Order: sequence, then C-alpha cells, then structure tokens
Amino acid sequence: MKLERVFLFALCIGCLFWLADDASAATIHVRQDGTGDADNIQDGIDMADVADTVLVHDSDWNLGYSDYSGNGSNSNSALEIPSSKTGLTLKGYGDDRVSLNAYARYGDYENHAYVLHVAADNVKVENFRFRENYGDYYSSGVKISGDDVTLDDVRVELSNTYTGTHSITITGTSGFSILDSEWYATDSSYWTAAGLYGTDVSDVTFEGSNQIVSNGNTGIYLKGNGTQVISGTLKISSASIQNYFYFESVTVTGAIFSGNSGLTIVDAENVDVTGNTYNMTSGTALTFQNTKNVTIHNEEITKANTVFSVTGSETDNFRVSSNTFANLGGYAIYSSAPEVTIQNNKFRNISNTAIYQSGYYNLTISDNTFRD
Repeated sequence: MKLERVFLFALCIGCLFWLADDASAATIHVRQDGTGDADNIQDGIDMADVADTVLVHDSDWNLGYSDYSGNGSNSNSALEIPSSKTGLTLKGYGDDRVSLNAYARYGDYENHAYVLHVAADNVKVENFRFRENYGDYYSSGVKISGDDVTLDDVRVELSNTYTGTHSITITGTSGFSILDSEWYATDSSYWTAAGLYGTDVSDVTFEGSNQIVSNGNTGIYLKGNGTQVISGTLKISSASIQNYFYFESVTVTGAIFSGNSGLTIVDAENVDVTGNTYNMTSGTALTFQNTKNVTIHNEEITKANTVFSVTGSETDNFRVSSNTFANLGGYAIYSSAPEVTIQNNKFRNISNTAIYQSGYYNLTISDNTFRD
C-alpha cells in the first residue's frame, strides 16, 4: 500500500510538470480588426514568450516599408523575430497561405532590406506567402540568422529579381530546413545571388516537395563545411536555372529530381549518390565540377534527359557503377574530366549517346551492357 501511494504521488507530480509545460506555451492570435490579442504581427511577436505560437489570421497584410533610412520600424526588415524569441512558431491561419507584403528598399551589398528577419533559434515559420514589392537592388525576401530554423509551406516572391537580391538568405546558419515551399530564382549576372543563398552554412535539409520558380538564373547557391545531405523533391521550372552546392562532402539520397534542371556539386572531396528518382523533362540532373572520390551506384534512371555531367580538370576517382539507364532523351553520362570509371552499368534506349567523352582524358569503361 505504501509503495502504491509513493507511485501515485510520483505520477501526480509528473502530471503537474506536464501540465505546467503545456500551459507555458501560449497561442497569441493576431487579427487586423482588433478582436485578437494583437492587431499587427510585430506586436504579436513582441508579446510572445519562448516557445509560444503567434497565429496570424486574415488572408492579406501590408507590412509597409523596411529600409536603412529610418522609415522602417525594424531597420532592414519589415518584420523581425528577435534572438530572444527562441522556439517561437509564426503560423498563418487557414488552409491557404497568408500573404505578407512589404516594400524592402535602400539595402546595400552587405545589408539587404528584407520582408522578414528570423534572428532566433529553433523557430518555425509556416503557411505564408512573402512578397517583396519594391523591386530594387538588394531588396530581398526572408533572412535567416538563427540556427535550426524551419520554413514550412511558404512561398517567397520578389517583384524584381535584380542582381544582388535573394529570396531566402541563410548565411552563417546551421540546421536550416525547408519543406513543401516555393521560392523565386534570382539573377546573378554580376554579383553572386540566388533564390536560396547561403555561405558558411551547415546541415541544410530539403524535405517534402520544394519548387524553384523561374524568375532568374540561379535557384540555389549554398557553400559550407562538413557534409551536406540532399533529399526530398526538387522541382525546377526552367532549364536555365542553375543550382550550386559547394561543400567538402555531399550525399544525394532519397531525392526526386523533377522539372527542367538539376543540381551542380562543386569542389567536393567525397560524394555519394544512390537511391534517387529522376522525373526530368529536360536539362541535366546532376553536374559535377572538380569533384573527387565520387561514387554513383545502384541508381535506376528511366526518365530524364542528360543524367550526369562530369567536368573540371581537378576531377579524380569518379566512379559510376551498377546503375540502370533507360529511355533517356539525351546522354546518360557526359564527361570532359580525367579519372572517370564507368563499370557494370546497363544502358537501354538512349536517344543520343550513352557515354560521351570530350577531351583526351583517362576514361575507363568496362563490363557495361548496351541495348537499343
């Protein structure tokens, strides 16, 4: 009996702790008509505590201006989640994305103007359409400077993708995740820019189905140390959109390549590609530039144009083995690099050429099967 009382007492104490934790995370409702806890989004964020949810009602919001001239309430961003708001969730209410519109202006090369800046760690932003309406140089969409931030079901639009603009910036962050989202590609003709742009990043995760919208020539530019895992569905709307990954090590597994363009992996020391799906209508699925110790294995590729392109004089120990290539509209493998080995693959019904080698390099081909 005494043991049972001790157990029940411990159980009740545990329930009290659980209830206290649950009660500590509040939901703050933001409505423009004043019937919520706040009538503007920034006030809702400011009154939130750690791990609270700010739920934004109404379908369309005008956030005004953000700039460096003093007209913006948050300097370079129309809306800001400060570093003190760890664990916050900012969520649009309803089945459709809530539109947040702002005029981000007067940024410069080092300091863009943004619609939203997330400075806190462990933040989730969900179910929004961010629209930058000013349309000038360095007028960008969303900036992430906190770690372990998630963008879920968002769309980021720019009224003009001038050189120097980004839809999403994640420079200097770790643990960024994006899922079921869309963003505009931007123009990088003169300065490096991209739809999703980040240097000194690590552990970037693509989940669900993400789409890059044709509004410029660069959809992704990510550069960092360590290992980058690429997975999830990437749908790219134009063959002219380029997507660059500069990492020491890259793993491509469980990815679905869809649409009209693919990814470029640059200067990596170790790359492993396996277990992916290719549903491309044009373009090249994966391009490798000056990569070393690359293994592409156990892939079954039955819908694509050109699958793998290998370039760069620094390429070394590049192996393509035990794959099936069938029903392709272009080349299975296009190589203009040294030290490439193609072994034990099956090629069937390739419209152009199964293996194309450009230049006088050491290409080893052995034990492959070719059929019309």
